Amino acid sequence: MKKTQGFTLIELLVVISIIALLLSILLPSLGKAKDVAKDITCRSNIKQWGLVSSLYFEDSQGKFSKFANKQAWPEMWRDYYENPALRVCPSAKKLSNPDGTDGQGVNGGHNLSWGKFPETKTKMIDGQEVIYRRRGDYGSYGINNWGSGDDDPQSWHSIYKIPSPSQVPLFFDARWKGATPTHDDGSTPPNAREGNTNDAGHWRRVYLDRHGLATNYLFMDISVSKVGLKGIWHLKWHRQYNTKMPIDWAEYPWLLNAKGRR
Repeated sequence: MKKTQGFTLIELLVVISIIALLLSILLPSLGKAKDVAKDITCRSNIKQWGLVSSLYFEDSQGKFSKFANKQAWPEMWRDYYENPALRVCPSAKKLSNPDGTDGQGVNGGHNLSWGKFPETKTKMIDGQEVIYRRRGDYGSYGINNWGSGDDDPQSWHSIYKIPSPSQVPLFFDARWKGATPTHDDGSTPPNAREGNTNDAGHWRRVYLDRHGLATNYLFMDISVSKVGLKGIWHLKWHRQYNTKMPIDWAEYPWLLNAKGRR
């Protein structure tokens, strides 16, 4: 009877080396593919919010609610969406306060959603009690608070009265539910991977490294675009915002490989 010959030690080591080599080649590619899928899903979510906002503006004749700067967007748009999963970018699925624990921080991060809110809060606005934010709400996107209906001359007030709506952010990846950046707010872009960066003002809410030194944006014309972290600084956030303010990017090494709007 013929004896079956097994692998020699050298042959086994060769096979193991080949498998290890293949894994080292494939794993980074799989990781990149996963990141691309998250980016695509995020943009799909934001496109859905474009539809939501379109319905909202159609009903309001293009005007922002007078509560817009005082009310969390999940509440402001409550009647126009059903699926809370749309509130979360797949790159930031983990919640900062998953149980809605009272006294625990609810700020998000570059890979962290804000919320859950531990309680429902209301405010009296023009003699009307308005829900500011609702218990259990969470998300990883924010709204441009300069679109509010306040009397501030820098605010937009109506989506139909914006000269270049494709340059004005409406909704975007964020570490908080809203942001009000100004070109002199801290005057320096914060590190995208750090949280409450000192002297960064509201910029810390929008500088996030979620999609390869870039984040996803919905603009006032309801278009969706990927914006590199350098490009965020030059968007038209409010009426008097200086989009051409010079900045020496070499001072900020975490942004050297970032791009502008894509």
